[in-house]
Amino acid sequence: LDMAATNGNDLIFGSVKTRNNSLQQKLDLLVKLMEEGKISEFVQLFVPLDLSKDDKDHFINSLETNTEHWNSLKAEIKVCATGVKKITGDQEKNAVFCFQHPHIKECD
Repeated sequence: LDMAATNGNDLIFGSVKTRNNSLQQKLDLLVKLMEEGKISEFVQLFVPLDLSKDDKDHFINSLETNTEHWNSLKAEIKVCATGVKKITGDQEKNAVFCFQHPHIKECD
């Protein structure tokens, strides 16, 4: 992922990282698992704790069979981990990461 610029001077990513250390550590771990291709381990840490086993299995299968979805999700999580335009919320109970989608032009 080229975090610098798209065409000319239009910056698509920022330099804002979360100030919540545990959230940043989790984002970094998710990126590591994604880069290693460990989809099942990624899903176990990514989805809500109360998600059923069937739903987790279905999500894992969808990521394993739909590379476009997996690659898009990887790019989005990597941007959240490495720097966005801004983060709203208290970053303890909620955080909204604002950035341009890395693969879809003019999509925030």
